[in-house]
Amino acid sequence: MSDLVYTCVFGNYDWVLPPIDPKLGVRHILITDPEGPAPAGWERRVVDPGAYGGAAAANRYWKILGHRELSGFDRSLYIDANIRLLGDSTTFLDQALPEGAAIGLFRHPLRDTITAEANACVQANKVQDPTRLSAEIEGYRNIGFTDDQGLSENTILARRLGAPGLDIAMQEWWNLYLSHAGRDQISLPVVRWRTGLKVHWINWSFRDQNPWFAIYPHRKGREVNPRYALFEARSYDSFIYAALLRGWRGFRAVRRNLRALST
Repeated sequence: MSDLVYTCVFGNYDWVLPPIDPKLGVRHILITDPEGPAPAGWERRVVDPGAYGGAAAANRYWKILGHRELSGFDRSLYIDANIRLLGDSTTFLDQALPEGAAIGLFRHPLRDTITAEANACVQANKVQDPTRLSAEIEGYRNIGFTDDQGLSENTILARRLGAPGLDIAMQEWWNLYLSHAGRDQISLPVVRWRTGLKVHWINWSFRDQNPWFAIYPHRKGREVNPRYALFEARSYDSFIYAALLRGWRGFRAVRRNLRALST
């Protein structure tokens, strides 16, 4: 069994850090731009995001169709670049891809429908043109899509390469991404419904403590200081980073308490 683990980052948007316990024989490939990181433990493949229409589109292309570019594997594991790989990816893939499954998905932790996801994207200002997103949802209704297919969180994707229907489904997913508002979580349920793609739903959350994954803030995210993001990401590497993270969290807790007392 030949396995691939890969991730993508453009514009140094995320810290990409070495896998904690890589399995011998598993390839770990990072897709990035010429200015992107070169972390230990990852084979670096450089691409020009401009060839795909920009960083966001390049990320989605490799996320969705990376199996075509990175051929020669039986199974692949895509992870967003702000996911730290902690444990043996082969045991995760064994669990995520039981016999007959073409793709292993995590359920979205907050929403079940594409309608709810679209509303959340608009409220969070994640779409440039809300009317285009509304038209996308309406178009899916017009072809008979019933919004009860379940919603996945596409931060982690396990795929059995060569499984019946997988390549066709991934191509349709990419086509819908290009044709509409650019929210891949909204179009994948439609793809699954139209193609009958065989899905295994993983019955736990990668956001909870587990042997394989840890999620940490984006390096260039708006929600946290980039140094805090680095301390959290590196807290698995040494007690020094773990201590720095605990200290930072303690400082923030004290500051919150002082603010509460002053109001």
